[in-house]
Parts: sequence; C-alpha cells; structure tokens
Amino acid sequence: MSHGVSEIRIENKWTAYLVRLWTTVLSVISATLLYPFCLWHKNVYFTNRTYIDGHKLKFDGHIFIMYVIYFIGLVVAGFMVTLLNRIIAYINFELLNNIYVRISHFIPPLLVSFFVVAQERKYVQMHTHFEHIKDGKSGFKFRFFLLILKTVLCKGLALISAGLLFPITSRLECLYDYKRGYIDGKEFNYRFSFRKMIRWLFDILLIVITLGFYFPFAINRIEQNNQTFVHLK
Repeated sequence: MSHGVSEIRIENKWTAYLVRLWTTVLSVISATLLYPFCLWHKNVYFTNRTYIDGHKLKFDGHIFIMYVIYFIGLVVAGFMVTLLNRIIAYINFELLNNIYVRISHFIPPLLVSFFVVAQERKYVQMHTHFEHIKDGKSGFKFRFFLLILKTVLCKGLALISAGLLFPITSRLECLYDYKRGYIDGKEFNYRFSFRKMIRWLFDILLIVITLGFYFPFAINRIEQNNQTFVHLK
C-alpha cells in the first residue's frame, strides 16, 4: 500500500549523466580495477537521492569492503581456472582441449563477474537503509543461479538490442530485485502500470533519432520512472 511518493530526485540531469559516463569509462580504461570504486560512488550518488513512499534512502557501504569482495572474486576465479586447466590436462582429450583453448580467454572474466555481481549486489542491499531508521537490518534473499541468469539475460538482451530493450529489461530487473530485497525490515511491492510504461516508446524513438546519444539520459528517465512503481507493503 502506498504511503507517499517514490522517486529519484536528480537535481541536475547533466550531473547524473556525467556520473554514469565517468564511472563507466573509468571502469573500462582501468581494465575494471577501478570498478569497485565506481560502483561505490554510483551507489552513494543515486541511493542518497532515492525516496520510497517519501522516506529517503542512504547507502553507508565502505569502498574498502567492495574492493575486498572484488579481489576475493579474482582469487576464486584464478583458483577455478587453474583447477579447470588441470582437469583438462588430465583428461587429455584432443577435441575437448581444442574447444577449451578457443574459449579459455572468456572464462576468467566470466567467473569474476558472476561471483562479484552476486556478492556486491548482496553487500549493497545490506548497506542500504532508510535515513530516519537507526540500526535497521537490510538484506537480499536470492539464489545465486537465478541472480546470474537474470543478470545475463537482462544485460544480454539490452546489449544485443543496442539498448532498445533496456526499458523492458530494467523493469524486469527491478521486479526481481524488489521482490527479494528488504530495507530495514520493510518489504516492497513493485507494481507498474502499462500507461506509465508506454513512455519507453518515446525514449526508444529519441535513442534511435539521436543515434544513441540520448541513451544515458534515457537511463535517468527510465530509472526515475521505475522508482514510481515501488512502494512499501
């Protein structure tokens, strides 16, 4: 049941655009070594501007812990790749070896991303709170496989469609996240109306007309629109 307005209050759309832009670019050019820092900053910026039923959220996670999670992911990935190499070498089956050589350079980043996505998503949720509540408990109830499947499908569809399906995939991700997350003991309803959802057609049209330039601004509009569907139970 709704008790107020849910929204993301962005004072300046250009600032929000630049935050998304530099965090993405910095992650890429640093070969993802600055990814935890960028993720931390983006969460601080957007979470601290988010309201659910009129109640302001805050993110109090530590950048150091996000780096710890990230580097544990690297260690786990390295261990699993080494183990896989030993198993393949032991089997010594030519066809299997040829297939593995072709895909081996994809395995480490996939292993890292799968582990990090799950653990950092959980950490971010645990450290998202309502500003007016002290010592509340937040969390994220998920199954690792389903979280990875949701991430791969939604991100993959958005990427394959050159962002044109992002308005739909972002809503699917919100539906999954809010159904399984809780903040300070409060669970959520995520109910959207098709009347509001029709706005994504306008965003897609602008993305196509501007040859993708409008995409970062569309993300702001879409995520702000997504937030209006979130209410406390």
